[in-house]
Amino acid sequence: MKTAVIVITIIILAGGAGFVILNKDDSSSSGNEGSSQAAQQEEPSSSPNTPESQTNEDFSVNPDPNNYTQGANIGGTIDATDQDEVTISVDEFVFETTFLKIKKGTKVTWINNGSVGHDVTSASSSPNGGLGSQLLGSGDSYEFTFDESGLYEYFCTPHPTQMKGVITVVE
Repeated sequence: MKTAVIVITIIILAGGAGFVILNKDDSSSSGNEGSSQAAQQEEPSSSPNTPESQTNEDFSVNPDPNNYTQGANIGGTIDATDQDEVTISVDEFVFETTFLKIKKGTKVTWINNGSVGHDVTSASSSPNGGLGSQLLGSGDSYEFTFDESGLYEYFCTPHPTQMKGVITVVE
């Protein structure tokens, strides 16, 4: 009988702890995950790390200094500072290159290789906004030349919590 009371007490305590942990995670989300307007107004949770102070080692260790992509589908990390043009494949609910580092003046082209419509939209934390494509159907593309250094955080308006990316532009 004593053992049964102890086991029941442990189960109740474990269940309560799990409930607290789950509610803590839920309370930190915006609650507007389906709203593209809310996603456009997202602000980073910490102060931004300027690309000038971010070394190659920093980028390979932490390509997302503001944790902007937390909870999104994550693709690859590429340092393309030796290229003048870069292509990012947009597939079903993921930017295949989620983290990209480029030099100022580089042209980036997004191509929708999926069957669902996607776009590329700057987050409010990005310098001068900048990115703003139309809805891209399968096979459509959007290009943008990055003429200003900075940390560009962007997302897909129809899928703002699943599809996010970060581009670090350096001198």
